[in-house]
Formats: sequence, C-alpha cells, structure tokens
Amino acid sequence: MKTLIVLGAANIFLGFASFVLSNHVEKTRTIEDNNSVIATHKRFVKPIKHPLLAAVANSACKKLVKIKTKIRITRKKTTLPVFIKANAVAGTKNAVAMQKETGLDDYNYMQLIDKAEKLEEYAKLNGYSTEYGFLINMGMKSGKKRFFVIDLSSMVIIDRGIVSHGRGREPQTPNKTYSNVPGSNCTSLGIYEVGKSDTSVGGASYKLYGLQESNSNASKRSIVLHAMDTIPENEMEHPIFQSKGSPTISNTFLNEVSTIIKKDSKPVLMWIFDTERESELLSSCY
Repeated sequence: MKTLIVLGAANIFLGFASFVLSNHVEKTRTIEDNNSVIATHKRFVKPIKHPLLAAVANSACKKLVKIKTKIRITRKKTTLPVFIKANAVAGTKNAVAMQKETGLDDYNYMQLIDKAEKLEEYAKLNGYSTEYGFLINMGMKSGKKRFFVIDLSSMVIIDRGIVSHGRGREPQTPNKTYSNVPGSNCTSLGIYEVGKSDTSVGGASYKLYGLQESNSNASKRSIVLHAMDTIPENEMEHPIFQSKGSPTISNTFLNEVSTIIKKDSKPVLMWIFDTERESELLSSCY
C-alpha cells in the first residue's frame, strides 16, 4: 500500500513539474536550406524559482535539445529528349537530335594512296594533270576533313578540308544516298574533270564534268565545286550543312584549292568515292 502511495505521489509531482516547465520553454525552429534540413529545438527562456525544479532544469536542459529532424528531398528536374529541326547554319546541329550520322571518323591512309595511284594512272591515260588530284571520301562523316588535295608525283597529302554532300529528298538526313538522276539532290560518285572558274552566279565556282556512267549527268544537273559560309573550317562532331548535290567547301579552302587549279596547265581530276559503300559491295560478293 505504501508503495502505491509513493508511486502516486511521484506521478503527481512529475505532472506538476511538466506543467511548470512548459511555461518556461520556448520552441525555436532552425531552417538550413543549403543542407535541406529542418530542425525544431526547445530551450528554457524563463528563470525557474522552485529549487527542486530548477535543479532538474539546470542538470538536464541548459543546452539546446534537438527534438526532431526532417530531411527535405530536393527533386531534380528530368529533361526529356527534344527533337530539333535541321538548321543550315555553321556551328549548329543540323541533323535531327538523337540521330547519329553514318560514316567514319577518320580515313585509312593506305586506301587513300591506292585511290591516288589509280587517279594518277587515269590522268596519264586521258591527258589530265598528273601533278595534283582531289580525292573526296564520302564514307567519312561530314564534320570531318574528307576532301584531300594530293601531290600525285610524291603521293603526299598537302591539304585537307571539310566538304558537304547532297541531302537527297530530305531537308537533312544522317544517311547518305547517291544518285545520278537530275533533281535528286544527291551526290554522284565517280571521277570528275574540274572545269574553269565561273563567277557569274554567287561567287567563284568550278564546273564539274562527270567522266563515268555514275556521274554522267553532272553537267545537266549543274554540279559545281563551290564555297558557302555555312561550311566550317574546323572539324566538328555533328553533321554540317548539306547541299543539293554539289561538293561545297569553305571560302578559305576554296581559295587554296583554286591556287592549285589555276597554276596547272592541264585540267585537274576530282574523284568522289565512298569506302564504306565499297566495303558493303565487296562483302555482298562473298
């Protein structure tokens, strides 16, 4: 019985103590946005006169007591793929976003020299210049320097530049389609004779004459070697401007190529080919 009386008295005392302490406590809240943490604290702000309660408060509640902590989760915005239309401006992504252009990132030196030797042999047999030749490997990506100026006497690459290919039926396409049909807007593969300079339309350009069945309609299609401001000087990772079939280079590179064309007494040859397409054809034969 005595035990129950003692426990009852203790509960009454603790309840009274809680009531008195609650009048001497102030709730404070600290928000730390940088760490995304919200903390609620309690501290004593009024002096406690009762000696017993003061002793309890001084021994246990002098410092800030952290009651609870909530973690605020910062949500990150997720950007979904956006499809961007083609834009024929140098330095911008001209193909539909999320699509990769087909082709090689670099050239094979032995393949290139093999083409140069065959071009020199063709030039000797047909009365063209054997000093210089132009090779364009459309098997490479358009943002790479795939127009090669070759010294045919030493088989040395003396210059390189970026060149566009025909876009075909599409405003812009990551794939390459070749055709000799007028109105196709496609590049025609084959060997060309580089004609004389023509400045009558839109600056300097050189008429191209197709010498093979694959590019025999070059003259009818008004295919020329010319320059446009949309063609960059330096290599890039995304597709460049695409033409209506004519090989288009930068203004600076055209000036360099023009020097070679003009100083040679015989017409210079240009060979447009695609090593990737040739590899596909060879594979299909086995």
